[in-house]
Amino acid sequence: MTITDEELDSRLRAVTSPTPGIDQAAASIIIREAARLAGKRKRRRNWLVPTAIITAGTLAIPTAAVAERFFAAQTRTFGGNYSEEMLGDEWITNEASDFPAYVASQAPRNLPVPESFDWDAASAEIVSRYVEPSQLQRIHIESDYERLIWIAWIAEWLDADRANDEVRRTTAFEAMLGAPAWEGFTESDGGGIRMLIWVSLLRYAQGDARERTEVIQTLWQQERGPAKIGEAPEPEFLLYWDGVDRQDLINDTLNEWEGFIEPYGVLDQESPVWEAYERELVRLEAETRAALGDAR
Repeated sequence: MTITDEELDSRLRAVTSPTPGIDQAAASIIIREAARLAGKRKRRRNWLVPTAIITAGTLAIPTAAVAERFFAAQTRTFGGNYSEEMLGDEWITNEASDFPAYVASQAPRNLPVPESFDWDAASAEIVSRYVEPSQLQRIHIESDYERLIWIAWIAEWLDADRANDEVRRTTAFEAMLGAPAWEGFTESDGGGIRMLIWVSLLRYAQGDARERTEVIQTLWQQERGPAKIGEAPEPEFLLYWDGVDRQDLINDTLNEWEGFIEPYGVLDQESPVWEAYERELVRLEAETRAALGDAR
């Protein structure tokens, strides 16, 4: 149930008076709800950008989301003026001593994860990405978590495939089917994130056993393979890679997005591409689920 700004302000005052000390879990819930409400009020199209973003042109907005601060990492500054920024989303500073604690508090524990997934390790990996003094919006931290979870499910599928465990393969793919609806992917999708996911999921749904392995191996190389030609692969990548280079298949997937946006020219906030994009996502999902139904 969505609550009003006034109700949220009241809850925040209640838990912080007369003393502001509450446990981290409660703080996390309130912070995430406040940020979600502020984001819903002032949502704008976001673009694919590096996750470490320097603050520029931000706006101080006196909303319920800034009524109280539970971490020094929270700046109480919301939104921005540029296309890669999300209005209503709080800016976080990595220079605060409790930045690691703030990152840990943002873990989307409502999402399904493989049994082997380590939340503490995921939090530490995200913190390690922000070594230079900078500020970033909260949604980027959530996106970082979601990408790690997405990768974990790809690895889980490949591990299950190696063991010929159909139950685990099915569980992994069902989790991946839900990924396009995850908040971080949805809110930061201005560069075709969800379309690229659905294109891969559709190919999987339409394929036989061999073709399905091809799809997941392609995703694994795309997510964990060397970023540059000739660069040494990471040990984790080699754990599940079958030794076949699938860069051409990765390029084919990326070309789906490029071909889709080409007729629209400039992709600004008012471009009709975004309405068409949402319709395309609906079509891809429908075709994927129909193909899965036929396969079953």
